[in-house]
Amino acid sequence: MQCNDLIYTGVRDVTGRESVVIVQGHVAVEGVLLFGQKYFYVCEHFTLSHLQEVYCTRHCLSSISDSFIYTLCYKDQAMGQQVCSRYSYDDIKEIHPVRFLLQEVAVEIFFENGYSVFLVFHNGARKKPLKRYLP
Repeated sequence: MQCNDLIYTGVRDVTGRESVVIVQGHVAVEGVLLFGQKYFYVCEHFTLSHLQEVYCTRHCLSSISDSFIYTLCYKDQAMGQQVCSRYSYDDIKEIHPVRFLLQEVAVEIFFENGYSVFLVFHNGARKKPLKRYLP
């Protein structure tokens, strides 16, 4: 199974893609946010190519241009496991725009079950995907 097979297994009707950094506690990893019809997907250890194609970070260069954020994601050279999590739009309780490194480039998505996801749009385009894809 190739890296791209993992990400597209069960993923249907992808209408949008955004390169993000996923922050969990003190750990930051590069990832991809995929928007579908009923669900959105947060995929860790993936990146977008310049053609907006999804690749694992082992086989494609990082899309992070900010050197500080890149260092946060890749300070430990050990490659983590590739994980894709699926979330229903209906399960979203609240979305909070937040700052990351004193810049307004992040959101925290809270779900009905108490879980949350902290996403950093390292390219600075936080408003576009929020207005276009998320409720």
